[in-house]
Amino acid sequence: SGQRRSTGRQVVSTQSTGSSGINAEYGGGRECFVIEELHKVYPELLKRLDDSSDELRISVTRTLSTFFEVLPEDYDREFYKAHLQYLFRGLLVHLDDPDQTIQEAVFGVLQ
Repeated sequence: SGQRRSTGRQVVSTQSTGSSGINAEYGGGRECFVIEELHKVYPELLKRLDDSSDELRISVTRTLSTFFEVLPEDYDREFYKAHLQYLFRGLLVHLDDPDQTIQEAVFGVLQ
């Protein structure tokens, strides 16, 4: 739990919250996430919000909520501003989804 090597990369500890996606990959107790790994995952998750399966899209919103939960308190929002802007833009598009359930799920992520 915590940073294992002195590579200068931020590491965050998280506990499984039962969501799919990130938790399915890394869940099962206390795990470490390298910020760069999270940054590689979220663009793929955003793509899944365009899937034809509403069940998958809802699952992705849960996973994106987990994404925000596992970011460390000292996550440098200014340094990683481009990542956050891309993520928020990708989510904002889906606030106008024809399915109200998807709209509400996306809104929940943004809260």
